[in-house]
Amino acid sequence: MKKIILLILILNSVLFSDIILKAVGTGSTIGEAKKDALNIISQNLFTEVKSTIDIENYKDEFYNYNFGLKDIRVNSNMVFQKMKYKILNNKPIYKVEAIFDRDSLIYSIKYLISETNFDYSSIRNKHEFETQEQNLKMLSVLYPYILNRGKRLEVRDYIVKKKDILYKTKNLGYIYIYFTNPDIDGITILINNKIYPANTKIYLEKGIYEYLIKKDGYYDVIGKVVINNRSKLNRKISLHKKTNLKFNLFVDNIEFYDIIKDKLTDNHIKIVSYKTNNSIKISVKKRIKDKSLYGMQIEDLIINIELYKNNKLIFTKKYKKLNSFLHLEQITIDNILKHFIDVFFEKV
Repeated sequence: MKKIILLILILNSVLFSDIILKAVGTGSTIGEAKKDALNIISQNLFTEVKSTIDIENYKDEFYNYNFGLKDIRVNSNMVFQKMKYKILNNKPIYKVEAIFDRDSLIYSIKYLISETNFDYSSIRNKHEFETQEQNLKMLSVLYPYILNRGKRLEVRDYIVKKKDILYKTKNLGYIYIYFTNPDIDGITILINNKIYPANTKIYLEKGIYEYLIKKDGYYDVIGKVVINNRSKLNRKISLHKKTNLKFNLFVDNIEFYDIIKDKLTDNHIKIVSYKTNNSIKISVKKRIKDKSLYGMQIEDLIINIELYKNNKLIFTKKYKKLNSFLHLEQITIDNILKHFIDVFFEKV
């Protein structure tokens, strides 16, 4: 917000005493004649920019930022502020001269900046997107008339930034990957062999993507994400520090041993059959109830986990899932083990 205020203050210091464009419009009413004159000015602005500003001297300004003057299309919907008018002829045909000077320029640019200065993720429909696209096109036409080059470039950079954000918001979706680890230095996120920074929105076109997250001294994390237009996905990741410790696994209910072992080993916890001083002890108690909910059987599931390192208990927790659907049992266990795995790597 401070930058926008500064930008507007800077615009106020531009020298504005000259007339930029004049146009004469006609109509059956004064209002129609004014509108006709404004239409002529809006259509002439683009060609006038080319003829009144030495494009070669400012080539780096206009053509290296993906929205150069050659890409601009203006129409009669342009909004002008502080315009001056002279009535040249009355009934039956009104004739009005519209004057666009530097005073009009500054107020028009200030108005358009205020109209475009908001979070585009709040846009909900096609019309709002089209309105903002048109506002930015208007700014793209008007800013070259700022006489001071440094101040002109500040407005140019604002337009570039807002056009990029608007395009991404309208046409792409994003995934925001954030980390529970306090230290995110050195984290690399790779999607389609492109590197992205941690804790930032990653904009992608519609599709299915695999991501790879790496950090020296930590286990890699591999995942998959489906992106649609305007998707807003958040993914919380816990990076686990590498360890050479090996653990014995004890599960008192044989029905769950393989499920639990596979989940732990898939997440880099080394389970061995020979005796060690480190162990994970898991007790699983479930009670299938006689009653059902919506015609589906339900159960109580209680899982107690103890973690030992060098024969010392370093973590214990009892997880309870009461009145759970029996067919969701695997998901329940996965969620419980996911929490335990994060704790495991914090403790060992």
